[in-house]
Amino acid sequence: MHYLDFEYRLIDTDRASIRVEDRDYGGRPTLDGALRQRLREERLNPQRYGEMLFEALFPTDRGDLLTGYRKALDIARELHKPLRFRLHIVEGAPVDLHQLDWELLLDPHPAESLRLGCSPDTPFSRYLGVDRRRVAPISERPRLLLVLANPANLPDYGLFHLDAAQVEETLAGVLRPLRRRFHYEILAAPATPERIRERLVDGRFHAVHILAHGQLQGREETARLVLADDQGRAAFTEETTLANLFEGLWSLRLVTLMACHGGVPAATDPFSGLGPRLVRRGIPAVVAMRRAIEVETAARFTERFYARLVDSGQIDVAVNEARTHLYLRSPEGGDWAVPALFMRLTDGRVWTQGSAEGAVTGISPPRVEEPTWDGWAAVLTNLARGRLLPVLGPGMNEHFLPSRKAVAQGWAAEHNYPLVERVTLPCVSQFMQTKRLMPHDALPEVYLDHLLQATGARDPKRFRHRGLAQVTDSLAEQLFGGDRDEPHRILAGLPIPTYLTTNFDSFLAGALSWSGKRPLRRAFPWNEGSESLAATEAYKDLEGTVDNPLVFHLYGHDEEPASQVLTEDDHLDFLGQMVKDIYQLPPTLLRDLNRSMLLFLGYDVSTLDCRVLFRGLITQLARGNTGRIAVLQIHSRPHDREKEKELRLFLDRYCQGLNIYVAWNSVGDFLGELHKRWVDHG
Repeated sequence: MHYLDFEYRLIDTDRASIRVEDRDYGGRPTLDGALRQRLREERLNPQRYGEMLFEALFPTDRGDLLTGYRKALDIARELHKPLRFRLHIVEGAPVDLHQLDWELLLDPHPAESLRLGCSPDTPFSRYLGVDRRRVAPISERPRLLLVLANPANLPDYGLFHLDAAQVEETLAGVLRPLRRRFHYEILAAPATPERIRERLVDGRFHAVHILAHGQLQGREETARLVLADDQGRAAFTEETTLANLFEGLWSLRLVTLMACHGGVPAATDPFSGLGPRLVRRGIPAVVAMRRAIEVETAARFTERFYARLVDSGQIDVAVNEARTHLYLRSPEGGDWAVPALFMRLTDGRVWTQGSAEGAVTGISPPRVEEPTWDGWAAVLTNLARGRLLPVLGPGMNEHFLPSRKAVAQGWAAEHNYPLVERVTLPCVSQFMQTKRLMPHDALPEVYLDHLLQATGARDPKRFRHRGLAQVTDSLAEQLFGGDRDEPHRILAGLPIPTYLTTNFDSFLAGALSWSGKRPLRRAFPWNEGSESLAATEAYKDLEGTVDNPLVFHLYGHDEEPASQVLTEDDHLDFLGQMVKDIYQLPPTLLRDLNRSMLLFLGYDVSTLDCRVLFRGLITQLARGNTGRIAVLQIHSRPHDREKEKELRLFLDRYCQGLNIYVAWNSVGDFLGELHKRWVDHG
């Protein structure tokens, strides 16, 4: 949808201008000290406050500002366009002007009664004309990092302590319906500035949502954000430090600062000072709460805000829609106007995920020209013949489980891991092993806790005595029934007799059972610690069918912790065993590997588990003309165009000798397209 641009430039308390259709309008608003005092007295009357503020911005007898505004509304309606209202308080204007509740602006004209801050006809923002390069909206699947700063000793500073489990469950509940449209991840505690920065850098997130306390201090009333230190205690982070935390993160488009309370609202508005500072330092858009709001209100705002943002890609449109949602819930109150948007974008667009009609169109074309080869015909032919063999990697599970990097970071912080430059799951697991902390037993527990949190399971304690596989079966309808685009559900619905996976979880087996099939789940006995099945007749005769598919866990699974290829030593031992004697694999699986088209789903070529898979298994196979295809999920695609070209060239060359084609799209998009083509194929 197109918008009519409208910018109100507030130069001083009595000087302003607007521009409409190449014509300038000017005038003298009445925002003097007496008016600001009267506004303070009307703070508990949102409607009257908004009317007074509007009348002060658009006086009837002090220039033609009101004429210009009415003209803009008329033009917008004639063109069937919303009016994009940017309030620009210019540099050097009195600081007091920033403290006003501009989101309450209400046009009192009998024909209008228009609340500018919560009307779909007037997307409203506080605009900062920062002299910085224009940032292009991102065109890939949006990635959101959720941060809950909840230090253990908050009561020592007179601050309330949130129920972290409840808040995370609430956030997961409101975002779960969107998980197929954008990726979100909850940062494991403690929420230190260093850990937030590291995760933002490693994960190349496009948005970060921080729920924390804010405080004002000193005569200058500078803002502080209450994060945590390494021991989980309160760490008061100054404005300057917070701005530096986001410095140089070119992929970041949005920061949301949320202040919640459990009862009594705070009188101060520290985040409204942090917002402009972050925008001036380069963040395209910041949503900040001007005072604390209740957790339930914050959850309602979050749900509508991100749902609309995913649809439209436009931050001011999404904020206005979320404010409307809050207003309709409680018209008499003023909480709907608490979220303030500060931005330096003239069009409000942070990503191109939505179409002009506001519907999701999927991933936009990558910035680098795509190869011309089209392998869909070969994929469908092999699928019809029963010769398509999916090989599942970690990217398949990003909507259910924390990433391996996130697990590694959590364990590193918990156990004082010393090698900060090598925080990977194999490295940190190896360190834990030396301290006899049993990472193989701990990982399924981490996965179970995260799954219960992500699904919002009621009374999660009743699941604690069960394993991950049992919980997956118990929650199968919720996991697979409500989302037709869930990757495991799509795979389970295809006529595939054999699946190979390097994941430890049971999601694929659970999806197969949910779809009415009877899967056979087995782990590869690669080490002496696992029960040796290689010599048994049952192992030698393992073979899957479409109705009874074989799910073969190459790196072990959660029900046999000792079978997991987890530590660095595990990967080396697995590689040595595979190179030494690949024929330990079931003969029927070896046959299928050699004759089938291999479909690699959810792998990051930079990780050890992916490299060991290629080195230990794939290079040992016969290189027949089977037309294999690899779908690799590139989690850390370079921002620089030339570096991205080099990455593509490297992968193409690496896979060329193996007759593997690299498809440059996400697992979800690839499987969604595969399902559509298979249905059309008949």
